[in-house]
Amino acid sequence: MPKSINENFVQKLAEANTKYEVEQKNNRILSQKLELEQKQKEKNRLIYVSSLIFGLALLLAYLLYKRKKQLNKENKKYLSELNRNKRLQALVKQNANSPQKVKGIDDPNFKTYIQDILTINDDIFEVYVELVKGKSYEEVANTIDNISLSGAKTRINKLYEALKIYSKKDLDEKMTKSQSIKIFNDLYVEYQLK
Repeated sequence: MPKSINENFVQKLAEANTKYEVEQKNNRILSQKLELEQKQKEKNRLIYVSSLIFGLALLLAYLLYKRKKQLNKENKKYLSELNRNKRLQALVKQNANSPQKVKGIDDPNFKTYIQDILTINDDIFEVYVELVKGKSYEEVANTIDNISLSGAKTRINKLYEALKIYSKKDLDEKMTKSQSIKIFNDLYVEYQLK
């Protein structure tokens, strides 16, 4: 019988050894599985952080682009205003040298511009043009059809009232021909800068 105890012992020892090896193998598999999960988590974290950094870089690039575009727009506006001011100064200087002549009086577009600004009609404008050219009221009345001497004077007074309103002068103050020419020249400068 001692052999059977020995066999029994060897069998139990073999079973214990097999059980031990299976547990070792299961522990290795579990350890590898945990290691793979850990690597996957790190990979996911890396992808998340990279995506976040990329998104922030895109946002920053967009904000810088918008800022540059806004600065370019402001710069163009500034340069345009600067150029307009230089042209205005040149025109004002040019007009200061010849105050008794209305600039652009024969320009049909300027005529339309003046009529819109001052809300006057063709008759009033025509009478003024003839007066500025040096004609007297009598000559104007003879030049323009269907206008009497008093009609010519009435039209000029209406024009002077419109000029006073436009230039924000006191309506009771008398306007001279030279003042009206200066206002017209200023209006012509505005017209040229449009």
